[in-house]
Amino acid sequence: NLNKSSVTFNISTAVPAPTPAPAGEITGGGGGGAAPGLPVNFAVDVTEINIRMVLGEEKTRTITVRNLADRWATIYVRVEGLDGIAEISEGTLNIEPLQSKTLNVRIKAPQQPDIYTGKIIVSATGMRKEILVMINTQSKELLFDASIIIPDEYKNIRRGENLTSQVTLIPIGGRGVDIILTYMIKDFEGKTFFKESETFYIDEQKSFVKQFITDKLPSGNYIAGIEMTYPGGFATSSAQFEVAKSLWKIPSVLLLAILLVASIIILIIVILEIVRHKKSVKLLYKIKRGLK
Repeated sequence: NLNKSSVTFNISTAVPAPTPAPAGEITGGGGGGAAPGLPVNFAVDVTEINIRMVLGEEKTRTITVRNLADRWATIYVRVEGLDGIAEISEGTLNIEPLQSKTLNVRIKAPQQPDIYTGKIIVSATGMRKEILVMINTQSKELLFDASIIIPDEYKNIRRGENLTSQVTLIPIGGRGVDIILTYMIKDFEGKTFFKESETFYIDEQKSFVKQFITDKLPSGNYIAGIEMTYPGGFATSSAQFEVAKSLWKIPSVLLLAILLVASIIILIIVILEIVRHKKSVKLLYKIKRGLK
């Protein structure tokens, strides 16, 4: 699945267009490209690649980069975290003003069952964009299908909030078996933060809500994934979410100090109120005695 989006920045600076470098040439400078030091304004047509592949299978996806400025732009593209799995057709793009260039991303699924994550970095002077990549492997003979979906309202959560997802398991082979379902959370550097498994029998479609605890996750982008294994096969699925920085995050020591000070202030107020009340009672008693 390709989630498409473009981000536009307006830049009015213009310089004479230099001579472009030959197509496909990977250079850091040369005759083509933007003038050194000037910000580059570009858009990318995808923000995410979420792909399902059989072990050892090869697939190709495309990325289109558009130069939004009125001068030549040199834009660099590289893959992070997917060595030997994903490669790009060009590492340097020299694009004419207001024109686009499309490059291929060749992906080969490893032979080991897993969910593989990484990034494609598109960068230029003054701008950087990340395309998040998720490769969900599966066996060639598929008796069961599995999917995990994160509703839009949980795509961006604060640290400590529960992540809610919808898991669906679908039998394809028509017979029931015991399966092992593994839940996981990984980042896009390949680090696993959470993993747990359960075993149960399934002979018909099953759909349920799965919640993940996120209190130990730093801010950043992650995937919630599932891996279903059964006799003779397996299937995986993943969905991306982001843990945002908390605007009101207070260090625990400072929070304890604030609570202590607040408690002392409340105690002083209570004591003063009791003293005031006693004085009022005494004054009222003296007035009554004086009237007698």
